[in-house]
Amino acid sequence: MQRHHSLKHYKDEHYKAIDTAETYEEMLETALDILKNMPQPISIVCGPISTGGLGSIEKNLENYEKVINKLCDEGKNIFNQVPFEKAIEKIHGKLEGTAWEKNQSLLDRFYLKIYKSGIIKKMYFIHGWESSHGAKWERELAGKLGIEIVDLPKDYLKELF
Repeated sequence: MQRHHSLKHYKDEHYKAIDTAETYEEMLETALDILKNMPQPISIVCGPISTGGLGSIEKNLENYEKVINKLCDEGKNIFNQVPFEKAIEKIHGKLEGTAWEKNQSLLDRFYLKIYKSGIIKKMYFIHGWESSHGAKWERELAGKLGIEIVDLPKDYLKELF
């Protein structure tokens, strides 16, 4: 299967490390290695995955991939975090606590450290991001860290549907 060029900075060892990751910290190490090998400026897509959006993780991830791929096709350097989703689900399933606590653990132990690294320069927010706890958290954090925020228009993916 041909990988989209949004994944060109992923090496086979990255996929293996993601598949075997047992903690968010192990995932973080892999993510930072990928990010350090990408050209600047690097952006990330924010929006609903596990809460809000199109109503299911699968549909939200499909939407994420389309947005990431389109932004990459436009020449932007986007960190594609979708390959981490299976590991996130696996780790999430082993954690104690409520769904909110588990989601917050992901934000605090993985995404916060990525954003605080200073590597991410811009966040693209998918229309409807407000329905996602994580995206609201990311937007607030972007303001605190001075990361540029771009709101994608509602019809950004119009021609893809």
